Amino acid sequence: MYAPSRSRPQPRQPGRLALCLQREADATGALVVLHAWISAALELGASVGDPPRQESFGAEAWLLDPEGNHQLLLVLP
Repeated sequence: MYAPSRSRPQPRQPGRLALCLQREADATGALVVLHAWISAALELGASVGDPPRQESFGAEAWLLDPEGNHQLLLVLP
């Protein structure tokens, strides 16, 4: 199970889970890969729930799918 960084608390939502989709960074870096991935998701109808952020474990961003479900995009170094 994934828990967000302690420096970025998320409100608890009882009975709900979020998908965590994961990729590995390439030579361009985790944030570059994440921004490209976000662009592709936005073209498919997603919206940004929480902007991209670099963390010690990689880069992450929370998106909302067209139905309002939370999705975590995680790019590992």
